[in-house]
Amino acid sequence: MNQETRASSNEAKANEPPGLDIFCTPENSDFLSKVHYEDLNNTEREIRLLKILPDSGSGFVECELLPSVKLANVRKRYLALSYCAGDPRNTNAILVNGAKCNVFANLHHALMTVRYFWESRPQKKDLLLWVDQICINQVNLAERSHQVGFMKDIYQNAEETLVCLSVNETEGRGMQWLIQLEQYYIDHLLEKHLHETRISTEGSKDDSTFRSYGVITYLRDMINENDFADNWIEFFHVLKSPWWDRAWVFQEFIISARMTFLFGEHSISYSKMVPFLLGICTATLESICEPHVRRHQVFTRLVERSQYSTEEIEEAANKVYNMIMTKDEWIHRSDLEYLLVHNSNSQASDPRDKIYSVLGLAHPGYGIVPDYSPTNDLNKVLIETTRQIILHTDCLAVLIYLDHSAPHHNNAIGLPSWAVNWMVKINTYGYKSGNSILKSTGFMCHCIKDETADASFSQLAHPEEPGRITTALEVWGVCLDYNMQKWSSETIYKGLRDHTIIAERTFSSEEMH
Repeated sequence: MNQETRASSNEAKANEPPGLDIFCTPENSDFLSKVHYEDLNNTEREIRLLKILPDSGSGFVECELLPSVKLANVRKRYLALSYCAGDPRNTNAILVNGAKCNVFANLHHALMTVRYFWESRPQKKDLLLWVDQICINQVNLAERSHQVGFMKDIYQNAEETLVCLSVNETEGRGMQWLIQLEQYYIDHLLEKHLHETRISTEGSKDDSTFRSYGVITYLRDMINENDFADNWIEFFHVLKSPWWDRAWVFQEFIISARMTFLFGEHSISYSKMVPFLLGICTATLESICEPHVRRHQVFTRLVERSQYSTEEIEEAANKVYNMIMTKDEWIHRSDLEYLLVHNSNSQASDPRDKIYSVLGLAHPGYGIVPDYSPTNDLNKVLIETTRQIILHTDCLAVLIYLDHSAPHHNNAIGLPSWAVNWMVKINTYGYKSGNSILKSTGFMCHCIKDETADASFSQLAHPEEPGRITTALEVWGVCLDYNMQKWSSETIYKGLRDHTIIAERTFSSEEMH
């Protein structure tokens, strides 16, 4: 096959419509036959924007897909939409350039919510949105992969990100309570708390930590008031929004400079929301996790009146609190392991997105490029991710994230034992930026971090399955003990007892392959 034929074949494959198992987007063959997507110029960093038209009373969300444009030419002149996609089989139709387009039902709700929000504001300028499902040609694998790697820049250059937390029509009482709480605090409690804590500097009034402390104090005092407790219960719906679970949300949330959160007909800016969200999450976790305090019993009865279990509320509050703190700690060039750990509890219709969704936040030196081709399956992505982390950091510290509770699980799913499975949830308790120690593992990372890894990788036959080719991690080590069992312990070295390092040789085959 000559080069021209090969290129033509590759281009044809890139434009073949993928199955729902690849992209999990609604079926849209009729729409694509009527609305043509011109190829984007990747060199010029082009994007497409969606113009949302005013409500005409037709019953549809009507919009125009505008011609492609250089990102640099529309910087801070468009809004980005962040939402939870949901089930691709649950769809609604909107009109794009006059043609019916099937979109996620959650996206339809988000567009309705955004249109209401926009029309309720005094300004009358056009509503220009970047929306992933429509602004990316979903049947072009090459474009999808490029735009995914470009996502950070798209959200970073938006004037504002609109976050739709609700997924269906709702009164939004929980969000309404938060908005009222913020206003009540400013009007009645701020000066009181300033006086009580003897803080006199003007800047302290705007400090999120100070305000969240005031909210915690207020919640403690008000938990026995029935009306107040009812509203707190309603706010559980905000904490339990599926938006917080979505893999791509992690990057969109962290990278966006300005955000407005929408829940039904209610909206509040992130800058106003964050101290109260922190305070509510902290007070919620405090009330759940401290059984010796009296309010624990009160809060337990409060949760029993909701539709959620205590465990569900605790997990949700933990997740929201963790995301806020991660955004606060992120410094534009974070290590990939840190991001993957914090994103391990997320969900994605395409599991590869749990890795691809954080690449834009990590140092570019890892060299991992999103690839949605069918041949690049999840195992290949997991192997390549661990390999690139080891090569980039010249360190084996990433191996502490192996699932030591099931040391043979990797082999069962076809992964080398050294490849970290980021699909497994990792406890982020005690994990801080720049600190690779997870309290839940018991491993002392500095013990394997002092020297360079000098690692290499090779393809060879699997020792237990000669017909299968596997990737081996090759490193040199110094013999510490030929029998790790005698110094292993259940708590600190759990999962290591099968791994023996041989002097001047590579790891044993169990460890390597």
